[in-house]
Amino acid sequence: MNNWEKNQNILDKLLVTGVELPQDLYGWLKNSCIEARKNKISMRSRLAGHIKEEYRIPSDSITQEFKEFIADNSNKGNVYKSCMNLYSNLPPDYKLFISDLWVNYQKKYEFNPPHSHSGVASFVIFIHIPYDLSEEEKVFHGDGVVKTSKFEFLSPSNNHRGGVALDTLDVDKSFEGKVMFFRSDQMHTVYPFYTTDDYRITVSGNLFYN
Repeated sequence: MNNWEKNQNILDKLLVTGVELPQDLYGWLKNSCIEARKNKISMRSRLAGHIKEEYRIPSDSITQEFKEFIADNSNKGNVYKSCMNLYSNLPPDYKLFISDLWVNYQKKYEFNPPHSHSGVASFVIFIHIPYDLSEEEKVFHGDGVVKTSKFEFLSPSNNHRGGVALDTLDVDKSFEGKVMFFRSDQMHTVYPFYTTDDYRITVSGNLFYN
């Protein structure tokens, strides 16, 4: 069992939906990331990330197939069916659409601090994971809980004294080509990695309704 499969219990607990992106859409999205980097339409002023290379993927370049996979709320939308919990409070005649789509080229030592998104629901797609997680975990081995390179959800704690519950995902190469859908107000953070000069590439987006 790989880490993507092992971490499904965390996603289920948080009502986060994890699915695999079809190969044709995965290929299209990788090419879109390359084009976005060439075009250099920066998203840095709108995002929380301490990441120098964050680029917009223009809405007019998004294929109909990708829009349908991500935001189709008709009866044929399998992703939508699995994300019903995200949309339960919306009016019955709503229609989802992708408001923002961008790619993060995250370098060694860069990170995303705790933050949430706008819209109804948000998603993260893992395009390229450059590191070996076991090597990352050695960097601060013995220093307590190791968070190096990992993705973490933050939620209100059930503790009567308050606090924050932390659910950490062991992101490695098994996450490549996978999508996570979650409520836009779900706080999350991405920790820095240390063992490679290659880029960690993810695509993020927000869904709104008419």
